Amino acid sequence: MDSPFGAVRRPHPLARRARCAAALTATVLVLTSCAPAPAPRPAISLPGVTTTAGPLTLVAHRSAWRVYPESSAEAMQALATTSYPIEFDLRPLADGTLVPSHDQVAERSMQGISGPLQEVSTAQWKAARVRSQDGTSLGTPTTWEEILDNYASEAILFPELKRPVPDVAAFSQSILSRGVQDSIVVQTYDYAAARQLASNGVHTLLLLLDQMPDPQQIKADGIDFVGASRDLPVEYVAALKEADLKVYIYMVNRTERLIPFLELGVDGVFTDDPWKLEQQINDEGLASTALARDEGRAGE
Repeated sequence: MDSPFGAVRRPHPLARRARCAAALTATVLVLTSCAPAPAPRPAISLPGVTTTAGPLTLVAHRSAWRVYPESSAEAMQALATTSYPIEFDLRPLADGTLVPSHDQVAERSMQGISGPLQEVSTAQWKAARVRSQDGTSLGTPTTWEEILDNYASEAILFPELKRPVPDVAAFSQSILSRGVQDSIVVQTYDYAAARQLASNGVHTLLLLLDQMPDPQQIKADGIDFVGASRDLPVEYVAALKEADLKVYIYMVNRTERLIPFLELGVDGVFTDDPWKLEQQINDEGLASTALARDEGRAGE
């Protein structure tokens, strides 16, 4: 497919993400509250661009949907050979099968199915195709179970549980039973679900749009990560960092949106095209060390 960087280079079969395959090396300090303390988990180690303010992880939002068909198998195959964690949304089909889709209905991103996803069968989903943003190519739909089996050992995954949140205990077990919890950070806007995920031993990212819960309480509830809207007050984002939370900002596609948060030492950002944002970071002198280009990136 065409992209701003030329032809998309498909993953080389021998390319592997050694940085993301590294397991965990430290334990998380969990603050206690009046509720029972969640079981401690090892701290997850994430790769990143080396910026003038320190490491910054660039998470491929919707599996880099500006480059590949949105959250398709092809997108994940390509990203699994890079240092960019893979973000995608999860929604249930008619039989409860979880699939990566940002929308509740199929029309915008899918070809071959229509209507609410909760009325689509798994067979219909697998027979459909995922449209690229510019309409020049089609991708292969996948499922949560297939993502776990195919990419959890190759990449860091950032699935988001869309509302209504599915059975949290069963979802947690789908991760824990495979032993891949060290490469997955589960996102949700639902605070109760985030607290339950954390208590189950799953790395959890609480998404914040306009609400501003107490940062110390978030930490006390065993939640490791926060995804903060770029429109939240900078002072609140600073308080999240002071509470020793890992802070990720959404959405950041241009460096002018990044600079105020870079100065706060945020840990990462969600971006629609991580190659493009990393190039801007390097070109504008915001990177102290330019990383070697990865396999699977768009263009040269």
